[in-house]
Amino acid sequence: MATESSSSVLDEGRSNEDPPKSLIERAPKLSQQGLVILMIGMALTPIITVFAINSILPPVYQGKLDAKISLQNVPPDSFYQMPLQKRPELESAVIVVENISDVEWTHFYVRVNRYYDIFDTEPFPPGTARTYRLDRFVARVGAVFDIRYVQVKHVEIYARVPIGARRTYEQNF
Repeated sequence: MATESSSSVLDEGRSNEDPPKSLIERAPKLSQQGLVILMIGMALTPIITVFAINSILPPVYQGKLDAKISLQNVPPDSFYQMPLQKRPELESAVIVVENISDVEWTHFYVRVNRYYDIFDTEPFPPGTARTYRLDRFVARVGAVFDIRYVQVKHVEIYARVPIGARRTYEQNF
């Protein structure tokens, strides 16, 4: 008899016909309204965070380089109006960058049309000029700049000055 009374005490909350509930069935459920509120909160959190950071942090200022940029052997605008098949082969076009400041530049970087890049590891002394062939500029995906198909519209340069600050210069063509 002692055995019957102990098993009846354990099964008192459950009838003999109901099977035991699984872990998933016993887990708390989120209502549809709760799910919608959670999704809205998840969508708004990054937006609010970006606006908060933007309003709290001061604007970044990169000093301006004293530079001069010119293009050589670049075809005129009318060249790009022709169909691609009729465009003749061209000599290599170049970008000429002049350091007209009184300080040396290091970590020199040139970007064409915000897409094609080249990095120069050699220090760039003041009062000197460097020439960069446009067919040496490569995009991050591996595409090489081809003056026959792509017109130069924008050139940016970045360099580090002796005090360690990064400075930039950009020019539209």
